[in-house]
Amino acid sequence: AGDRAAALAAALAAQALAGERGAAREGQLALVSSAEVLAEEGRAADARALLVEALRKAEVVAPEGDLVCEVKNRLALGARARGDLGEASRLATDAAWIASRIGDHGEVGLSLRILGESAWETGRPEVGLRLLRKSTEALALTSEVLQETLSRIRLAAVLVEDANLPGHDGSSSASEAIEILEPVWDRLARLDLIALAPEFAETHARALLARGDLEGALRTLDRGLSYLESAGRSDARQQL
Repeated sequence: AGDRAAALAAALAAQALAGERGAAREGQLALVSSAEVLAEEGRAADARALLVEALRKAEVVAPEGDLVCEVKNRLALGARARGDLGEASRLATDAAWIASRIGDHGEVGLSLRILGESAWETGRPEVGLRLLRKSTEALALTSEVLQETLSRIRLAAVLVEDANLPGHDGSSSASEAIEILEPVWDRLARLDLIALAPEFAETHARALLARGDLEGALRTLDRGLSYLESAGRSDARQQL
């Protein structure tokens, strides 16, 4: 909590300084940073208000610029979190179009993940899987390891759900999910991606279960627990 408060104070100070100097872009970036901190604190409405302000200002300066694309994706994530999939899809579609024009693979990948998850949740599984695969491919072209790893986990989670559909032979979907997740263990060990460990271990275990490998699923959960405990997470057993 102390770190978030300090981050918010720094972002607000940067925003004020940018305003004094007439540095429009820096001020907009400070608004986005402040919104991210507020979102982490659970203050979704306040975060959204700052992002809407940042978007308004960014569109005046560069209507099809990288910052407009970034803010629309952040607003889309917020819309998804509050269950407004239509608004999330609209914003992500706009962001994807801008990101494609300017060649920003990272924002393209994020847009496609939002669209893919929304498509799956609104009963369009084939579209959802296709978009999530494209999201992972786009992010693989970037240095954004955390976002690419998250897209892998989300794609695998949808494949597991597909594998578990009634009357569906899910062995191929489960096997694809396991293959997609395989590189992630090494990333968790080498990179600071601990925030993804619980979701990853659970998804990997569910994929193994869908393929009938109960022992493998239990080993995966144990491995995830050991990883969290070694990283000093006192809440490890509550996470898994």
